[in-house]
Amino acid sequence: MNGTSSETAQKDRPSEQALLAEYGACQSEANASGSYVFQMGSIFFVTTLALVGTAISYLIKTDGGAYRLVLVILLGVFSITALVVWKKYANRQHFIRDVMYYRMRMIERELDLRKNLYVHLLDEASKDTYGDETWLPLEKTERTTLWKKYVNHPGRKPRGFQLVRRVAWFAIIAWGVLILLEVFRYFGCFSFIAN
Repeated sequence: MNGTSSETAQKDRPSEQALLAEYGACQSEANASGSYVFQMGSIFFVTTLALVGTAISYLIKTDGGAYRLVLVILLGVFSITALVVWKKYANRQHFIRDVMYYRMRMIERELDLRKNLYVHLLDEASKDTYGDETWLPLEKTERTTLWKKYVNHPGRKPRGFQLVRRVAWFAIIAWGVLILLEVFRYFGCFSFIAN
């Protein structure tokens, strides 16, 4: 009976060729997700910067009035909306990328491969945990060598996505401040400063 169940489990297990094909598909999807975020980010940031340029050039040429206030509010709301949409899209693509890398690590463990397991160890381990068996199938000597060689490397630990999110938040806040300043200016809330 036990022989039959292990034979069935072995038969149901994907072949090495199928796992390698899935690994390649995961790698392609992870790479594409990263590219999509930066392509879409470029479009949204360029659009936002173009609108900022338009707003600034217009604000310099005009004395004020309701038209100026409405223009700043419309440009600001559009830019904020575009940045929020892009942030949501970027979060989704980052999630897909993380899932693809997770699956590649599972396949690497099954096939005794290393590519993503190395990076994952260096990104996630600490001085106290890099030697743990959590990182198997990486051998202890392999982990120690990696740790000693790369522990202080400036590219260790992924930071790019967090920085991109902070820049998006900064741009959203900047637009909000610009809108508020224009509203305050229009309604004379700064008149006490002039006195």
